[in-house]
Amino acid sequence: MPLIIEDIVASGHGPLSPIFFAVHSTANPGASARNHATYWKNNPDYAVHLVSDWNEALHTVPYNALCWQVGNGNSTCEGLEICEATNSADFRKGIDIAVSVVQERIKAHGWNVSSVKSHLWFSENYGGSDHTDPIPYFTKWGYTWEQFLQEVGSQKTATDEETEENMQCIYQPNGESYLVYYDGSAIHPLSHPDEVEAINMVYRACNGKDIPRFRLGTKEAPWANRFSAAVNRTQ
Repeated sequence: MPLIIEDIVASGHGPLSPIFFAVHSTANPGASARNHATYWKNNPDYAVHLVSDWNEALHTVPYNALCWQVGNGNSTCEGLEICEATNSADFRKGIDIAVSVVQERIKAHGWNVSSVKSHLWFSENYGGSDHTDPIPYFTKWGYTWEQFLQEVGSQKTATDEETEENMQCIYQPNGESYLVYYDGSAIHPLSHPDEVEAINMVYRACNGKDIPRFRLGTKEAPWANRFSAAVNRTQ
């Protein structure tokens, strides 16, 4: 199962080009990621890009859409809500999942741990909010923000450990009007734009980024034909 599960429930509030990753906690002990996604579906103003609990993580708002999450700093960040556990075992499992989610997303942006900020940091630096999460939630269980950042900076993600690297891409062959999907072993012509989006959604859920997409060859230099011939010889 992919680390981050696609479950878009809200469209956000306009375009977003983030430079930070915001970390929150829900202040709603015991409520799961699914509980929050269901609530956000009916109350989209409260939705954040991601929510995780002690079992799973959900992608609930498109990554390129602005969320109302940190007051005056909303236009600067993508964010994760960590669901608040009611026992120490679930707290630890929740931290492991949250750490992996943050790692996956900053890797997708090409950022490092210095881009990861608490809601408290945004309140202090941008204003427009007086929230201090997730610090009180962490403190309740004898954990610190510094420990969280250290884990984000060091622990391997589930996708790093479990997913074998392969060569997948979508390309436009030789200047033609259609696209082709290469799944690492076979070539599949795509007949509808929705097929492109569906493949991208699955790839994004598994790898935390968009699938590579590019032009391959031209009518004068048909490199796509050469690639196809090379793939077919290996089958």
